[in-house]
Amino acid sequence: MKNKLKLKIVVSMILVIFATCIALSSSLAIINTSRYMPIDVSVWVNVAKQMDEGKIIYRDIFDHKGPIIYFLYYIGYKIDGTLGIWLIHYITVLIDIFVIYNISKRILKDTKKSLLIIGISSVFLALLSGINSETPCTESIALTFILISLYNFMKFNISNNIFSKKESLITGICLGIVLLLRPNTIPLWVVYYLYIFIKCVKEKKIKKLLKIVFFSFLGLFIIAIPVIFYLYINGAINAFWEIYLIFNLKYSSIREANLLETISYFTIKTNYTILIIFLIYVLYLAYIKINKKTKDDTLLVNFIYFILTIIIVIMPRRLYLHYSIIILPSIIYPLILITKNIKINFKIYIFCYTISIIITILLSIFNCLFLKKIKESEYYLNYKDYIQNCTTKEDNILVLGNETYIYIFFDREYKGKYFYQIPIALFDEKIAEEIIAEIKEDEPKLIIKDKNYKFIFEYTKFYYEIEKILDKYYSTEDQMIYKKIDINNK
Repeated sequence: MKNKLKLKIVVSMILVIFATCIALSSSLAIINTSRYMPIDVSVWVNVAKQMDEGKIIYRDIFDHKGPIIYFLYYIGYKIDGTLGIWLIHYITVLIDIFVIYNISKRILKDTKKSLLIIGISSVFLALLSGINSETPCTESIALTFILISLYNFMKFNISNNIFSKKESLITGICLGIVLLLRPNTIPLWVVYYLYIFIKCVKEKKIKKLLKIVFFSFLGLFIIAIPVIFYLYINGAINAFWEIYLIFNLKYSSIREANLLETISYFTIKTNYTILIIFLIYVLYLAYIKINKKTKDDTLLVNFIYFILTIIIVIMPRRLYLHYSIIILPSIIYPLILITKNIKINFKIYIFCYTISIIITILLSIFNCLFLKKIKESEYYLNYKDYIQNCTTKEDNILVLGNETYIYIFFDREYKGKYFYQIPIALFDEKIAEEIIAEIKEDEPKLIIKDKNYKFIFEYTKFYYEIEKILDKYYSTEDQMIYKKIDINNK
């Protein structure tokens, strides 16, 4: 009994170490001394800050992600600013690691091999977080709920097709959360719910199927109804519909690369992991098909899930590495199969665990050094004294572009709805017109052009309209910072 308790404590400590290493790769990590934040993270920090001041998402603040990301950032911000947001991220990573371990342990029934799966998964996650640093993001948060659901779906396959009310409810809740985070990250539910449906119909277990459907929808509604109620009572339902659904449909149609470039990007950036796993899947499926080794559908179902996930990652044709975070759950089962029949001595296990931890630590350090380098080379530092001397926290300050960490860096804020314009003003003419009208009405005391603004907008109608406003109402010395002309003292 004592030995079992000691083993649980040691395993838990190893899992916590892995989780900590991954979480430290975030741009909001406690060891990151730079105040620089990637574009998406800084947008959500600004949204959380404005929510804390009483603003309502979609109605008063524009961003086109799902409401769950804002609620989680807001909770973290209320706890302790950006450190609190990182704490939320750390908790989700801890859950990820423990769930992956439990999935592996349930199938392998081997502690050492399960920890080996954790080591491989940790390196994969640390690589994506370290290179990209856009965490916590919609994909990294969705990952937690995908893994929880995967664990429950795996139990359906392993435990003689048992899928209780509790498991149905949990997977439904997770689905609701992910739908309100990023809808295109739901291939797991599409594949496994369809599999359960076919299985129950084929075995004529209609009563069981109806229970699964009912409790899954109940779980979904448990999440959806409070969110809809929040939006309704705050007069944000229409804005939510227009931004989260209609605008995102337009935005998703924009392509930044061709199909071959996208496939090549994700293959190389993930160190060919996707390609290797694909080949393992195909070869193993061919092997068991030829030799008729098993009637278990798990591998085939998981392979379909893997392919659908790859399609979801590649389909937008955008070169953003954090999109590939959702691939991890689909490769856990083949990793388990690879290690299942391998015999490794204890020293090799220790070596593998050590190497995995070292790599994740190095990736975290690399990320912090990278962010520090960005900060040190950032030319906005040259304007710090000027901005803080000629404005106060209460003044209305606008950043033209999408580098919204400038607001956080200078402790300033834009009072309007559109506190960033890239890329939204490029893809929606109505929004571009609303931004221009808002600037004319709000008359920010200071307007700062970020380094991407001119490169992105030059020669567009939006650019010329903004230039007219700046020429008429603002003065500048270096074409970067524009100060509102005081007509009374002119």
